[in-house]
Amino acid sequence: VVDARFETDSCAATIACTSVVTELVTGKTVAEAHAIGRQEVFDALGGLPDGNLHCAEHAAAALGAALKDYLAIKREPWKRNYRTR
Repeated sequence: VVDARFETDSCAATIACTSVVTELVTGKTVAEAHAIGRQEVFDALGGLPDGNLHCAEHAAAALGAALKDYLAIKREPWKRNYRTR
């Protein structure tokens, strides 16, 4: 992973989680990036308030979806033309 970005209009905890995911994946292989889960996000932040633990789960799930999308487009480049946001 050379570069990672995110877009959200969510709460501060979600922004923090997705931001740390971009830091965690940069410089990793796709397989290494795929191993990043909610616990790695939680640990990288040094914890989250109890009411915001789900934000780490959402950030890890978004990473998984992005990697799945990347691999699908890598296998079949024509799919890039039909992606929805």
